[in-house]
Amino acid sequence: MTMKAVLATTALLAASILGAGVAHADYIDFGTNQVACKAAARQANASGYGYSYCYETGPGHYSLYLAD
Repeated sequence: MTMKAVLATTALLAASILGAGVAHADYIDFGTNQVACKAAARQANASGYGYSYCYETGPGHYSLYLAD
């Protein structure tokens, strides 16, 4: 998958998550895809979501934290 495709997919994922109007913290597993996790965090923060960040849950394994 190209970087452009990863970012497009990430943006769509973030948009669908943000559109759901979640009122609590969510954790989204990105497996070993750190680039997509960080891109989703940037997209969520740019969209006005309370705050989000990508963090390493284990060696080479990443999750996205979303909270409003």
